[in-house]
Amino acid sequence: MLESDSPCLLQTIDISRCHMLKSVPKMIINSTCLRRLDLCGISSLNAFPTNGLPTCLQSLCIEECENLTFLPPETWSNYTSLVTLKLQKSCRALTSFPLNCFPVLQNLSIRECRSLESIFISETSSCSSSTLRSFVVSDCKELRSLPQRMDTLTALESITLCILPNLNLSLCEGVFLPPNLQSLKV
Repeated sequence: MLESDSPCLLQTIDISRCHMLKSVPKMIINSTCLRRLDLCGISSLNAFPTNGLPTCLQSLCIEECENLTFLPPETWSNYTSLVTLKLQKSCRALTSFPLNCFPVLQNLSIRECRSLESIFISETSSCSSSTLRSFVVSDCKELRSLPQRMDTLTALESITLCILPNLNLSLCEGVFLPPNLQSLKV
């Protein structure tokens, strides 16, 4: 059923605990109306298609997919509708993450990504970081650094940083906070 090439009107797809799933189904890749995709507990899934996922996605949630390699960087700027991204206990190979890699991202939650070492603002990205409103990082045991220029995140209203034992707080000295920040939880 998920391998159909025919157009689909589904707006939400949630795939959980399909341990035999080796690749993202064609039905998802070819969708022009998919708004939300949740992938949970799929240990056999190890890569996204080289072209990425449908660019019409507004929300992408990846949980407990540790063997999955994150979306190819060359596709990031194509996600002009992606507003919410949640990564939890997934993408083991992900060691760094640029906050300004998706053009309209508003909500970013990264939890239990055990290899993540740095989160930064890319100077080479064509995307702005000014749309991000909510930023949560929790239980990322290897995370050592956050962006120095947080003040460039002009729409950011909420930051939550929890259980980050290797975060070098001395690197946070001189960090400028976003001008519209309303909530900071550490």
